Amino acid sequence: MANDYSKRIAETIEANKEKYIDHLLKLVSIDTHDIGHGIEGGLEGNGQRYLEEVFREMNADEIVEDPLTEEAIQKCAKYNEGNTGHNYDDRFNVYATIKGKSDKSILFNGHIDHMPADNLES
Repeated sequence: MANDYSKRIAETIEANKEKYIDHLLKLVSIDTHDIGHGIEGGLEGNGQRYLEEVFREMNADEIVEDPLTEEAIQKCAKYNEGNTGHNYDDRFNVYATIKGKSDKSILFNGHIDHMPADNLES
């Protein structure tokens, strides 16, 4: 059974590789850089909105924008994650649910922001 799934996945990737590459090229061309190491804000919203478009194209059952807030970041900070005191305007996480044919699930997690290419100090 696992071999059958692997074969189907490989066939799907091969049949759609140009579309997948096109999406990837579009995503990496979007400016999502942090401003002032994120303290002054960031342009992540540009990339997140593109991912929402991709999820709609994939007929996602649900797409959720989860805004970053100081309160949410403070909850993460107690686990030594997140950075408090930043500008969170137009900065949010995106979650999409695409229901499959079984009760199993898979999670993809990514990081959309980056430091400016000309910032060699980071």
